[in-house]
Amino acid sequence: KLTALLAEDLDREAAARLVGRLAGSGRGPAVLELLTELRENSRKAAAAAAEALPQVLDVLPPGELVSWIDLVVTLSERSGAVALKVCRDSPGLLRELPAPSRAAALAMTLELAEQDAPMAYEGLLRAGGVIAAAGAGALPAWAQIGADLTKWDGVLGIEYFRRGPDILRVLSVEDLKPWAGVSAKLVTPNSLGKPDYMAALAFFRMSPALLGDLASPAVRRRVLALSNTLADRSPEQAIAFLGEAPGLLREIRDAAWQERVLQYGALVAEQDAAAALAYMRRAPEVIALADPDAPALADRFDTWYRGGMEVLAYNPEAARAYFASETRKALAAIEEAASGIALRSVARMLKLFAEGLSGQPVTIRPLDEGSGEGAVPQNRASSDGATIFLPARMRRYPSKDDNFRFYKVLTAHEAGHLEYGTYAVPMARLADLAAQASLRYGRAAASPPASLDEF
Repeated sequence: KLTALLAEDLDREAAARLVGRLAGSGRGPAVLELLTELRENSRKAAAAAAEALPQVLDVLPPGELVSWIDLVVTLSERSGAVALKVCRDSPGLLRELPAPSRAAALAMTLELAEQDAPMAYEGLLRAGGVIAAAGAGALPAWAQIGADLTKWDGVLGIEYFRRGPDILRVLSVEDLKPWAGVSAKLVTPNSLGKPDYMAALAFFRMSPALLGDLASPAVRRRVLALSNTLADRSPEQAIAFLGEAPGLLREIRDAAWQERVLQYGALVAEQDAAAALAYMRRAPEVIALADPDAPALADRFDTWYRGGMEVLAYNPEAARAYFASETRKALAAIEEAASGIALRSVARMLKLFAEGLSGQPVTIRPLDEGSGEGAVPQNRASSDGATIFLPARMRRYPSKDDNFRFYKVLTAHEAGHLEYGTYAVPMARLADLAAQASLRYGRAAASPPASLDEF
C-alpha cells in the first residue's frame, strides 16, 4: 500500500527502494497512515513530502522520519504554503543540525506548528543557530517564550525567533523573557493609532551587539531590568538609555560598581523615568570624582544618591534637576562625594594668595585646561608671566585641609617663578637651543619659537 501511495508522486522503482529502506524498521504503517492523512489535507503538500522523503531519510532515522511527516501534516492543516516550504527546505536544514539534536528540534517545531505555521517554520529555520549558541537544552524554553510573544503580537514573535541565535550568544535562556519584554514595551501607537514597531524591531536587531558590549552576564541582566522598568513608564526614556548604556558603563571600570549603579537606577526608575536617566548619566562622573579606588567611595556615592531620592519623594521635577546637577544641593552633594578638593572651589583664594606674594596680577588655571579629553595633565610654564597652572583636583592627602595646604605650597612656588622672572627669558637667547633640538629630534621648525609654549 505504501509503495502504491508513493508511486503516485515518484516512479515505482524509487517508491519501492524507499519502502525497502523502511521495511526493517517497523515504521512503514505509521508512515502510510500519516501520508494518507497528508494527502487528504493537501495534495500538493503530499507530493512535496513524497519527493523530499528520500533525502530526509538520508539524514533522519526512520523513527525521526515519522516525526517529520507528522510535522508536515500538522503544518498542512494551518498553511499549505508553509508545509511546502518545510518539505523543500528540510533536507538542508536537518543536515545542518547536530545528529543528537535533530529529534529535539523536530519535537520543538511540532509543538510550535500546533499553534502557528509561520512561527514553526522560523523555529525550525533558527534551531541550528540556537543549538550552536546555547545547546539543544535551550530549545524548549526559547520556543515557549517565542510562542507566548507571538500570541500577543505576531510581528514581534517572528522577529524574536529570527534573533534567537544572536541573542543567545550574549544572554542566558533565563534572560530571554526580560529581553523580549523590553521589545514588547517599546511598541507605541503612531499618529493613526496603529502600532509603531520601529523601536521594538530596532531593539531586537541591535541588542545582541549592544548587550554583548557589556562587562558580564550580571550587568546585562541589570540593564534589561532597568530597561523594562523605564519602558513601563516611558518607552522614549528606555530607548535613550539603551543607546547610551554601553558608553556610560564603560566609564565605570569595576563590574561590581556597574551592577550597583544599575540597581540604584532601577529604584529611581520605579518612581520617575526621566530622573533615572539623569541619574545614570551623572553616576559615572560622581564615581570618578569620588576616586573609584578610595575605601569611602560607597559612602560618598550613597550620600549623593540618597539626596536625590529624598528630593524625588516629593518633587520628581526637582529630582531630575538634582541628578542632572542643576541645583545647588546637587552640586554640594557631588562636591561632598568627591575625594580631595577641586581647584575651582579654592581658585579665588589661591589667586589672592599668589598676588599677595608676588605683588602682581595672577590668573589661576587648571593644568589640563584646553589639553583635550583624556589628556594627562603636564607641568606648564607661564608664557605670559601672569598665569599659574595647578592640578584641577588635589587628592594627595586624605583630608581636604591638607590638600588645600598643598595647593598653597604649589601656588607659592609658582608665584616665586613669576616674581623673580623664571619664565621671562628673551626668546632670542633660546633660538640656537631650539634649532639644535629640532635637528636632533628630526622636527625642524618653520620659524624660531616665539613663546615658551612654542619652545
